[in-house]
Amino acid sequence: MKHWEWALFTAFLLSLWLGCFSSFAQQCQVVRQDTLRLHILANSDSEEDQKLKLMVRDEILAQTSSLFSGAQSRDQAIEAAEQALPQMLDAAKKILHQQGYDYPVSGDVIPLYFTTRQYDEAILPAGVYDAVQIRIGNAQGQNWWCVLFPPLCIGAAQPEEPTQSQTLSDGAQDTLTEIEQLSVEYVPKFAALEWLSQVKERCFPS
Repeated sequence: MKHWEWALFTAFLLSLWLGCFSSFAQQCQVVRQDTLRLHILANSDSEEDQKLKLMVRDEILAQTSSLFSGAQSRDQAIEAAEQALPQMLDAAKKILHQQGYDYPVSGDVIPLYFTTRQYDEAILPAGVYDAVQIRIGNAQGQNWWCVLFPPLCIGAAQPEEPTQSQTLSDGAQDTLTEIEQLSVEYVPKFAALEWLSQVKERCFPS
């Protein structure tokens, strides 16, 4: 194939990529902007510290998850999280004390970068999200994360609660729908991206 033909083919692939993924990228950004996450860092990767992390998670969610199911937007969820942060820290300290640990506990509502993560059937694209971060002790252990708004965390602490569609506010349900729609598209979109990359490599080997 001649050089100009390769150029035309490359232009075609580029236009195809832009058409397929510009809208998808916008959907990803909407999800990031509409979501509030929870991020808990364990003191270390020891078995005891990892178990302690999950106990802290359960106590925090048991005490605060209802705050987020009633939020109508990410902004309302952030406001609720900022007001509830002392309660979350107290919940963590309570568990640590009950288990005989004196680790310090700290936390913030801050923007954090997350890699692509999957929660049951929901896929969250990589990027920066607003998040409640709880740090236990040295905060050097593996983290645990979930989504506070819409409240996908509820099942972790309250497995017998009604389904999310029965408990979510309209705003939270709208955001959950955004996530579900994105999750449906995520795998085929990135499969297409991988295919385009393979075509490029065959046509223009490095």
